[in-house]
Amino acid sequence: MNQIRKILLPTDFSACAQIALDYVVYMMSQDETLQLILLHVDDNPDLVIEEADKQLNEVKKSLLPHIQSRTQIISQQGALVETILSVRQEKNIDLIVMGTEGGEPDEVSASSHAAQLLQSSNCPVLIIPNTTTNFQIHQIALALDKQAIDDLATLDVLHDVARWFGAKVHVLTVKKPTEPDNAGFGPNQSDLEYYLETLDYHYAFPENADIQLGITNYIDQNNIDLLVILPRSHSLNAPPSPGKLTRLLALHTHIPLLVID
Repeated sequence: MNQIRKILLPTDFSACAQIALDYVVYMMSQDETLQLILLHVDDNPDLVIEEADKQLNEVKKSLLPHIQSRTQIISQQGALVETILSVRQEKNIDLIVMGTEGGEPDEVSASSHAAQLLQSSNCPVLIIPNTTTNFQIHQIALALDKQAIDDLATLDVLHDVARWFGAKVHVLTVKKPTEPDNAGFGPNQSDLEYYLETLDYHYAFPENADIQLGITNYIDQNNIDLLVILPRSHSLNAPPSPGKLTRLLALHTHIPLLVID
């Protein structure tokens, strides 16, 4: 049974949001059970819901009939992130997809909507940068550290995506130059081998003193289409690390980023 059934996509009707929608539509074409909720949020207290609904309906009408039939629209007035989280809970959303403008790392602040959403959401979030042009996923990098994962079922979302696209999974752990050759194998290895056995996967242990740079280099050198990360909230005996998560988002805005929470 799929982990992903309902997808929530906030839209401000921008080109950036359209790219994210195109990505979701491609996903829906791979699995006819997926449902989409298009959400427009405006903090303007004078928002005319009927006008917003009209725009949302125009977006919906632009979709193919078999996608339209699985698409619902919602328009609400309020703060963006808080409203997204409220709708997520109300509608039992399994995946939030959000478009971003991208940019250089120093241009992404902790107050950005994407960063706020990643820190606040308790469900997977897929960030689609506006530079995305290829909606097919051939190579997925699952970046892990050496902390034990408390529940491998959190990777069900990755399993769905990899299966839809027939993608290869690179289980990626960056090894520091001072570590011994076998240091890359953490406590997750045997459990991951069982959990990922139905997928095409392999382990990769690139060496770099800077873990984030090691991930970036690996992505560029191996034509990775999707980066998947788990925040520390899924590591045993390790506190959450939202700051690191935000920095990773900033570093990898040139490819889609799936944050599993």
